[in-house]
Amino acid sequence: MLNKNYCKALFFVFFISTFFSCSNETVKPQIKDIEELVFASGSIDWKDAYNVTAQTEGVLISSSIEEGVFVQAGQLLAIIDNHSNEVNSSVANDQLQIADQNVSANSPALLQIKENIRASENKYRQDSLQARRYEILYSQQSTSKVIMENAQLAEKNSYSSWMSLKNQYNAILLQAKQQQIISKGQLQNSLVASDFNKIQSLQAGTIIKKFKNKGDYVRRGEVVAIIASKESIEAVVNVDENSIAKVEVGHKVYVQLNTSKGKILNGVVSEVLPSFDLLTQSYICKIKLTDSLPQSFYGTQLEANISVGAKKSAMIIPKMYLGYGNKVNVKGKSDAVVVKTGIVSNDFVEVLEGLTTEDVLLPIKL
Repeated sequence: MLNKNYCKALFFVFFISTFFSCSNETVKPQIKDIEELVFASGSIDWKDAYNVTAQTEGVLISSSIEEGVFVQAGQLLAIIDNHSNEVNSSVANDQLQIADQNVSANSPALLQIKENIRASENKYRQDSLQARRYEILYSQQSTSKVIMENAQLAEKNSYSSWMSLKNQYNAILLQAKQQQIISKGQLQNSLVASDFNKIQSLQAGTIIKKFKNKGDYVRRGEVVAIIASKESIEAVVNVDENSIAKVEVGHKVYVQLNTSKGKILNGVVSEVLPSFDLLTQSYICKIKLTDSLPQSFYGTQLEANISVGAKKSAMIIPKMYLGYGNKVNVKGKSDAVVVKTGIVSNDFVEVLEGLTTEDVLLPIKL
């Protein structure tokens, strides 16, 4: 229930109830201020809130997660005991060392081929000299053509062997470099997986919710905490579908926290979400508080009244005197008078046409 001060602050017309205190008194339309309010309930929400989730599974072997504590971006919050990630990192590191060795100048495979290349080059050069000699001898008719052609063929074959070994060397070196790249990638991936053992904050904020303690088992993707910015606080409320059409961005709002009964905070509607929330069967509105917020906690329940219309010096009557079809019973008239209404508050209705301040109202017959 709202206290007297709250009601007075919200409904400017409440104090005139003394004019309409009971049915045996004369009830006439009054000229007073009226404000139409849409009631909504909700809670305090800290903007930019995000879930801190586990990226691997295991047991929390350490944790510094405490609600209400401010943390910096990248701060270590907890460590998950997952040995498989560490083993994978160690194996990947060993494989990279082998891959680095295979592309180095001291690689056994490359050294062996280099020796073969040198030997093949020497043989080619020897065969080339031999072929030149036989060509000279043949030109001098000192040897046969067959012997010369055999020398030329040996030169050609040794050259092919030399080139083949050089190509083989390049292929082995390329394969070793490819394996080195793969091993580097595997090590980087394993190091990333090892980092998953560490739970860190993504950005600076306050821990507003804690779900896991040291010694708890966590699964991959499980939320261990919620972090949000304490500097950006808003109220999120649910508005009935019958009233949402009246609510617009910029409308003034009166907010009362359940933790601070009797204290009214002013705010404005900052956002009206267009989609219907099936869970709450209502529309969601966000409210920016313009008054300084007392100490509050994430999720604090609240009551809000959204001012969707107000008018000064309006002609008003008690809502209980307005019947179906906007008909009002007036003393001295046999038929009910149809009136044109304006703003409707919790207890009163503005009358735009159909009555005067001299008319005496009669109760609606049930």
